Amino acid sequence: MKILKNLSIITGMFALIVGVNSCKKEDTNECCTFSYTYDDITLSVTACEDGNMTVSYGDETYTESWKDDYGSWSEMRSEMVDYGATCSK
Repeated sequence: MKILKNLSIITGMFALIVGVNSCKKEDTNECCTFSYTYDDITLSVTACEDGNMTVSYGDETYTESWKDDYGSWSEMRSEMVDYGATCSK
């Protein structure tokens, strides 16, 4: 399936599914978000400093941890910014 192939390319080696933890404005947790559209399907990715990452496309939403694949938040943040993410606390 094309979308799954693109999802794996964009999100890299993320594998561990964890519980959802929201990134609210009052949190001290920095979060970065980017969206990508392919064949009229929008992929949205939000990663937060605490290790949580949410990937959504169509009606599907997955929550994963980026900590197994990246050594630090600065490394993950840099990858997200390379994809055009905006980051905020």
